[in-house]
Amino acid sequence: MSPVEMLSGYRYHSLPELSGKRDPVHSRLSITRTVRVQLHEEFCRLDIDLQSVIRAAFAKVLLGYIDSTEFLFGEQRSTPNDGTSSLGLLRLSLSGCDNWVAFAQHVKQQASAYEDVSLEHVRSNLGLPPETNPLPARFIQGAFDSATPAYFDGLLALGIPRTRTDGEPYLSSEGSERVELSVVCDSAIMSEPALQNYVEQVCATVHFICTNPAVSPASVIPLPSNLMSAYEEDYDSSRAHVAVDWLMHNAATRPDAIAHEIYSTLEEPPVLLSYAELNSRSNALANWFTKHGVQLEDKVAVCRARDEHFYVANAALFKCGACYVSIDPELPSERRQFIVRDSGAKFVVTTASLAPDFGDVALVPENAKVARDISEQPSDDICLAQLDSLAYLLYTSGTTGTPKGCLLNHRGLYWAIEAMCAYPRPVTNPNTDKRLALASIAFDVHISEICQTWCLGIRLVSAPRYEILADLQENLINLGITHAGMVPSMIEATLSGPDDLPLKYLVSGGEKISDSLLRKWANHPSLILANFYGPTEATIGCTSRLIRQSDRKENIGHPFPSCRAYVVDANMNIVPRGNPGELVVEGPLVGRGYHNLPEVTAKAFKKWPTLESNTYCTGDLVRMMPDDTIEIMGRIDTQIKLRGVRIESEGVSNVLRKASEQPLDIATLIAKHPESGSDLLVSFVAFGDRQISVAERRSGHVELAHDFPPTLMRH
Repeated sequence: MSPVEMLSGYRYHSLPELSGKRDPVHSRLSITRTVRVQLHEEFCRLDIDLQSVIRAAFAKVLLGYIDSTEFLFGEQRSTPNDGTSSLGLLRLSLSGCDNWVAFAQHVKQQASAYEDVSLEHVRSNLGLPPETNPLPARFIQGAFDSATPAYFDGLLALGIPRTRTDGEPYLSSEGSERVELSVVCDSAIMSEPALQNYVEQVCATVHFICTNPAVSPASVIPLPSNLMSAYEEDYDSSRAHVAVDWLMHNAATRPDAIAHEIYSTLEEPPVLLSYAELNSRSNALANWFTKHGVQLEDKVAVCRARDEHFYVANAALFKCGACYVSIDPELPSERRQFIVRDSGAKFVVTTASLAPDFGDVALVPENAKVARDISEQPSDDICLAQLDSLAYLLYTSGTTGTPKGCLLNHRGLYWAIEAMCAYPRPVTNPNTDKRLALASIAFDVHISEICQTWCLGIRLVSAPRYEILADLQENLINLGITHAGMVPSMIEATLSGPDDLPLKYLVSGGEKISDSLLRKWANHPSLILANFYGPTEATIGCTSRLIRQSDRKENIGHPFPSCRAYVVDANMNIVPRGNPGELVVEGPLVGRGYHNLPEVTAKAFKKWPTLESNTYCTGDLVRMMPDDTIEIMGRIDTQIKLRGVRIESEGVSNVLRKASEQPLDIATLIAKHPESGSDLLVSFVAFGDRQISVAERRSGHVELAHDFPPTLMRH
C-alpha cells in the first residue's frame, strides 16, 4: 500500500491526554523492559518475526486508548532528529483480521513495504494545521539517545528491537526470544505512572499474542488485574448505621447545640432548633405516623419550604422507617401531583396553601388539631428504620419527559455521608461551625446537607434561596457560614474570593472548574476546596477529590471507600486501565432501582460482576488513571448537565413534542449565545407544516408551563 493509499480516507486521531496535569510541561520519559517470549509455531510457520508481534501489541494497546480500530503510525528507520526527516507509514487496522496471526502478518507486510514520506506531506493530506503532529505515535529503529529533546514533544515512540547484535544470542537456551522493549514519551502526553502502565500492558499483550494466535485481536485481552480498569478496595462494612443515629447522638451529648438556624426572611430573626428539640419533635411525629398506619418503607412526601416543620418531618420519616419523598413546592402543580400519585404517598407534609393539590393525603403540621395530636405522642427515641430498608425516593428526569423515581436505602446513605464528611471533619468545630443549605429539595444534595450536619454536629442555616443569592458574599459573612457547596459557575458569579470569607470548607461539583476559579480558590491556606461526583442512583456521590491548581478539570477523584468502580465496554467487559468506557459502580451506595419501572431498572442496574453484586451503569464515559482516579470524558447517551443538574435532553424534546398538535423535529442541547456569559439549554424546533400560524407556534408555551419547572421556562 503506497503512502497515498494509506492516507486516503484516514481520519486523524490525536493521542489521549494522560499527563494528569492541568498545564503539563514537555520532557522526555523513557522506560525499558526485558521481554522473554516464545513465538507460537503458527507465527514461525508464516515467518512472522517478534518485531511484528511487538508492533502489533503496541498498536493494540494504543487503539484501546483512543477507542478506535485503526491508527496511522510513523516508521522511523534513521536516527531521529528534530522531526524534519522522512518516515514510513503503517496504517494498522484491526478490521478484517480474524486472529493475531493475521494481524501480525498485516503489520509485517506494511513494515516491509516501507516508503519515505515527509511529515509535511502527511499533514497536508490530512488537512491538519501546521502545529499538529500528524504522526504522534511511531516505531523507531535507531538510537533514542541521539535525538534532540524537542523531537519527542507530543510523541509516543516504540523502539523496535533488533535481532542479533554484537554476537548476543537472540534465542535463549530454552528456545525463547529475549528482547529489550523501550518506549519513549512526552510527559505532556503521559505521566510517568501512565507510561509505566502503558508499557506493562504492551509487555503483557506481547505474551498473550505469542501464546494465543487464534484469538481475535478485537477482543479484550485478559491483562493482569492491576492493569485493568477496576477499583476494588476492602472496607469495614460492619460500621454502618442509620443516619438518624448521628442526630440522636448529638441530642444526647450536646442537647442545647443548635441543629437548625432557619430564616423565613433575612430581614427577621431566625428560628433556632436545638438538637434536643429536633430529636424530641421528630420522635413525636414519627410515633404519629406509626399510629396512623405508616409502616416500613411506606412512602411519605414532604412538599414545603425549608422551615422547622420541614426538618422535623424529614427526621421523623427516617426514624419511623418510612421512605421520604421530596417534592419541590416550586414545581408545577401537575408535576407535584404526579409524584404523589406515582409514589403512592400515604401522606404529604405540606402547607395550607398547597394542601388542595394533595387532597385527603395532605398533612399540615400547623393545623391546630394535627399539632395537638402530634404533641400528645411519646417523644422518646424511636428508630424503626433498617439499614437495608428504603430511606428516600427521589425523582429525576426521564427520557420520555416523565420523571423517574429512584429508590435509595439507609445503608447507602450512611456510607455516602461518611465519605463526604472525611474532608471537612479535620477542620470542623461543632461548637461554632455552620453549613449553608443552598440546594433545592428537588435534588438529593439537600439530603446530604442535612445528614452531613448531623454527622459533623454543626448547624444548618436555611433562608430563602433568592435572598441568599442576592448578595452571597455578604450573606456568607453575616451568617458566619463555614461550610458550603455550590457549582463552579455560581462561585464565579457570586463570590469575589476566599480571603474575606469565614469559609473553611467549600464543595464545588457538577461542572468543570475554570482556571480563574482555581487561581483564586485552590491551594488557599485556610480553605479546603473539594469536588464530589455521583449520580442520584448511587446515593448522592461516589467519588471525591481535593482540588489543587495543577489538577485536570476532567478528574473526578477516587471512588469512595465503600464503592467499587469499573470501566467497561458495551458488552460489560472490563477494559484495560487508560481505555475509555462506561463507568459502573458497585456496592452499598447503589440504589434498588427505579420505582415501578422494572424494564428501565433492568437496563441500568445489574447483578454484576457476580450475582450477589449490586451495580449501576452510570452512562458516563470515563477512563481510570494509574492512581485509581477517574477522568470523565462525556456521556454515552443523551443526558446532559447544566449548572450541576443532570437533564435528559431527549426528555425535554419529548415534552415539547407532546405540547404540539403538529409533528415536530427537535434537537435539545447546551449552547452559549455570543451575548450570554453562561450556558443555556436550547431546543431547536422545526415544524413539519410550514403553513402553521405564529399564534399556533406560540400556544405551546402555555402547555409547557404545566410540565417544566420555572427554571426551564424562558419568558
